[in-house]
Amino acid sequence: MTFAMNRDWVSTFKMSAPMYASELVKNVESAMTDHVLDTVEAHACALTAALASGNGELAFEISMDKVLFGNDIRETVAKAVIFESMNANYMAYTAAAQREDIEVDSTGYYMDDFKQFGGIEPEKFLLFCLVAAIVNRSDGSIQNKMHLLKQHGVPQGKIQSAARIASVIPSIGKCLL
Repeated sequence: MTFAMNRDWVSTFKMSAPMYASELVKNVESAMTDHVLDTVEAHACALTAALASGNGELAFEISMDKVLFGNDIRETVAKAVIFESMNANYMAYTAAAQREDIEVDSTGYYMDDFKQFGGIEPEKFLLFCLVAAIVNRSDGSIQNKMHLLKQHGVPQGKIQSAARIASVIPSIGKCLL
């Protein structure tokens, strides 16, 4: 995918997307402009989804977009993606081990970074964790993050908007651009 230097990744994607991806274009544009999340939150969720899905080129373009460029939220996004990627893998192992009556020993496995939000509001960190969990298809983590977001008073509309972004952004990597 080759992006123009105007650093408006949504517009560039719309212009470069193939005709067969017209529904994807509409869904990306709709998800990014639904006005439930503020602009920075929406783009940070898109960056989270791109990183979590392994689309480094798209992640770079989103991170360099005029909305996020120079914003420290990018580091929080990366921390959330790393945390949730490890979490998803270990949760899958834990569930399988428990089904086989294998005792799970988490000694030396560090997963408590979640409580250190890196100077950002816990609600935003949790929202990014939710996006990464959705991309990773980690049911237990998705449910846990939704529960925590509700406990923190995050409106259901924000949760839904983040979920829409998490659902459409990884599909960009499936296009022949």
